[in-house]
Order: sequence, then structure tokens, then C-alpha cells
Amino acid sequence: MVLVQRLVVLDLRLELLDQRLEVLAQRLEVLDQRLEVLAQRLEVLDERLEVLAQRFEVLAERFEVLAQKHIVLVRRLEVLVRELAILVQALVNHSNLVLMVELIDEIIQDQE
Repeated sequence: MVLVQRLVVLDLRLELLDQRLEVLAQRLEVLDQRLEVLAQRLEVLDERLEVLAQRFEVLAERFEVLAQKHIVLVRRLEVLVRELAILVQALVNHSNLVLMVELIDEIIQDQE
């Protein structure tokens, strides 16, 4: 009788272990599904990252173009400033000539 009770207890323990293994298998399946979802999310994030990298590359190219345009504009501005300096010097020279002509006229009028 004791042997039968022990067998019954062992059978119950085996059944309990079997149930625990089944629960663990279910948990493992859930974890596997979660891992699959995470893998899919990672794939989506990887694709998004690739898109962002391409956009960044495009922006970098645009920035390079803008930088080159900026350099061209600065050089044009430098040329314009030099031309303006030449024009200002010409205006000063012209003004000096006008003053000299007026001064010569006054001297001539004073001598007459």
C-alpha cells in the first residue's frame, strides 16, 4: 500500500513536472514570438536608418553645392568691392581734377 501511495505521489509529481514543462514551453513560444516581433522591428528600424542615411547623403551633397555657391558669391563680392574701390578712387581723382580746374580758373580770373 505504501508502495502504491508512493507511485501515486510520483505519478502526481510527474504530472506536475509535465504541466510545468508545458508552461515553460508556452513561455518559450511566447518569447520566440516576441523575439520575432523584435527582429521585424529591428528590420524596420534598419530600413528607416538606411533611408535617413540616404537623406543625410543628399543633404550633404546639397550643403556642398551651397558651400560652392557661397564661395562663388564671396569671390564675386570681392570683385565688386575691388571695382567699387576703383570707382571711388576715380571719383576722388575726378573731384580733385574739378577742384584743380576751378582753382586754375580762379587764378586766371585773379590775374586778369
